[in-house]
Amino acid sequence: MKFLADENFPLDSYKALKSEGLDIKSVVEISPGLTDKKVLSFAFREGRTLLTFDKGFGKLALLKRKLSRNGIILLRFSPSHPMEPYEILKKVFQKGLDFKGKITVITRETIRQRSF
Repeated sequence: MKFLADENFPLDSYKALKSEGLDIKSVVEISPGLTDKKVLSFAFREGRTLLTFDKGFGKLALLKRKLSRNGIILLRFSPSHPMEPYEILKKVFQKGLDFKGKITVITRETIRQRSF
């Protein structure tokens, strides 16, 4: 599975996921300042599931269903430290969930998925 970390995803967590062999790219390294639509388009072209804290992607993905078929993981918590997203996602990834064509909302306590 391939991922794209949005600009608001902590770099420490991104680097930790990458160091574990996850196929992940970061908007910060590719092209900082991309619009949400361009981020979603890039994720679509590359076949990547988007990791973000930005609720706006859910609405945009519903409008642009074709661009969202790779999936979006929306993290709905304010990280208490830069490694918290990594720690939570590591546990989520161990569950073997399918993220393709879905918006997955992750809080510290719950995981919800909804198909586009």
